[in-house]
Amino acid sequence: AATVGVFLAGAGDTGLGTVVGSLVFNMLVITGACILLYPDRSGIRLPMGPTIRDCVMYACTIYALVWVFHDGVITMFKASSLLMFYLVYILVCWKSTALTAWVSARVVKSPVAEGTPAKGDIELVGVPDKPAAATGGGNPLLEETGDVAEQAHPSRSAAAGAGEEVDSHGAGAHDSQHSWCGGFLHGLSLPLHVATSWTIPDCRKPKYRSFFALTMLASMIWLGALVICMVELAQTVGCLLHISQATMGLTVCAAGTSCPDCLMSIIVAREGKGAMAISNVFGSNVFDILFALGLPWFIFFLLNPGSVIKVDASDIIESATVLVLCFVLYLGCVFCSRGVLKRWAGMVFLATYAGYVVYCFE
Repeated sequence: AATVGVFLAGAGDTGLGTVVGSLVFNMLVITGACILLYPDRSGIRLPMGPTIRDCVMYACTIYALVWVFHDGVITMFKASSLLMFYLVYILVCWKSTALTAWVSARVVKSPVAEGTPAKGDIELVGVPDKPAAATGGGNPLLEETGDVAEQAHPSRSAAAGAGEEVDSHGAGAHDSQHSWCGGFLHGLSLPLHVATSWTIPDCRKPKYRSFFALTMLASMIWLGALVICMVELAQTVGCLLHISQATMGLTVCAAGTSCPDCLMSIIVAREGKGAMAISNVFGSNVFDILFALGLPWFIFFLLNPGSVIKVDASDIIESATVLVLCFVLYLGCVFCSRGVLKRWAGMVFLATYAGYVVYCFE
């Protein structure tokens, strides 16, 4: 969406607003949905190391967003700085386990004597009466260090997984084929399904396995074409309803572009991997600011050396304030529940987003 906002004439407010609106959607809606759909009703237990890393990097990212937009002028230096900061973020995520062990070795005086996690382990925040889950020295982005539902009830998790599989192949398929709503949606998506199946090689099949690069390229082309259609439709609908492009980008387009992240996080959360789902929210937000904004600008400056991009900073700075408030709300819920995101926090997040949408359309 940011690429479309930079290169498509007249779509700047919609494209850039979509990126900022996606951050609010991810923080409130996706986080709230993951909490409410998490199988362990006691809440999502957050590991200390990844939580501190995500919060610190996200706070720095919001500051970078304010710095980029504060004067309403985007330059090559700002675009390059965003991309460099994203490389730093990748490095921090890559070395997060080593950094956590290094900090723990200096904060905790005697890990073995005091019964705290050994080197490479991460202690759960705010759960002193329960043993911390060990990571085994793996990557905290990929491992579920803070979730105990599956460990405590493996049979229940296996049964739930089997049940979900049966539902997805049984009841789900029955509903999609025989209910009028499922039939309508299937017919509506059928042209797109046929077009993508003929133009995107399915690299899961053995004969197309070597065409994975072509599969990704074709997928990106389709994604770009669909985003252009979405932005154009948002402009048209906004014009007919007398709604500004920035408002359409902050709400309608933002929700549309965040749907894949939302579905993925919900699937992961329902599998009992809540901390991974929350980390995905933060990682997606950092990506949207540093890479999704920085890369299109960087390409634009390569094609137009010596030029600058002027943007309307008033609405974006206001949106950055909303981002800070959402982040403070998240931190407040984490500290109030002592590192466990409980169900009441999920309802608070969803209610806050409903208020945000009302505020945008006023």
